Amino acid sequence: MKQTPKPIVVFNYTDWCKICFGMKQTTFNNSNVIALLNKHFYFIKLNGEEKKHIRFLGNIFKYLPSGSNTGVHELTKALATNHKKIAYPTTTILNSNLEIDAQLVGFYNSKKFRKVLEKLL
Repeated sequence: MKQTPKPIVVFNYTDWCKICFGMKQTTFNNSNVIALLNKHFYFIKLNGEEKKHIRFLGNIFKYLPSGSNTGVHELTKALATNHKKIAYPTTTILNSNLEIDAQLVGFYNSKKFRKVLEKLL
């Protein structure tokens, strides 16, 4: 990132989310979307229920359990909270200064997703 600054696209998902699964199977398998992401962005898939610690921006983000077998990762909470709620999927786009430029809540097909990415370039 320091050598080649680019915006970061973070796809916040869970394993149980059918809409997330659909987006992974369609939008993120589209050759035009893949080419655009590879050329102009860093792309990260982040499981909102990830239990491993993640170091980002000099901080360590952890899993926050909220009951038996439920919880959310602090990084997902930081990146995907919109109006005090987290919805899955949420695709967060950070600019090269690591500030949130956009939060795309819900399913985006490849055509709509490409248009959003192209507007951010």
